[in-house]
Amino acid sequence: MNVKTKFNWRIVYILIPLLPFLVGGLIRTIIIMTSSDYAFSIYNVFRTLYFSWDAVALSFSLSLISFVVKNNLSEQPIPLLNEDRERDLANNSSKLFWWGFFNLLSFALLLSFHVLCIELNRIDMKNTHICFSIIIYILCVLTMRDVFRIQKNYNLTAKFL
Repeated sequence: MNVKTKFNWRIVYILIPLLPFLVGGLIRTIIIMTSSDYAFSIYNVFRTLYFSWDAVALSFSLSLISFVVKNNLSEQPIPLLNEDRERDLANNSSKLFWWGFFNLLSFALLLSFHVLCIELNRIDMKNTHICFSIIIYILCVLTMRDVFRIQKNYNLTAKFL
């Protein structure tokens, strides 16, 4: 049976590219919270969440989502009724490309900051890393909003397997 649904689309184009971020964050959270010297406090919980759910992996996952949805949008058989609809498709496709490019660039910058802060123990770069991480978390919401809007506007579907 060859069933195409919006639910399958969300699994294939959203959940699978987010798996590295989700699995990595879950594993790091469990390891940190089950360590013997972990004390439950508001500060420790927020600190654990910040260091477990890494913005580096999120920015890479967001770039994957943007590029695969752009590819899905260009491959989808969409009846183009007029010039406005064709222009709208081109605008949405380029918007997804720029989201993917920006998130890939953010991934490279954040990874560089991460290496400078953590691996080389450069404390003076820590605030820059935190600022970029917060920007990525905010842009995640905007990217996902656009992705879901495009999926809804063009009624994108996917075969699960």
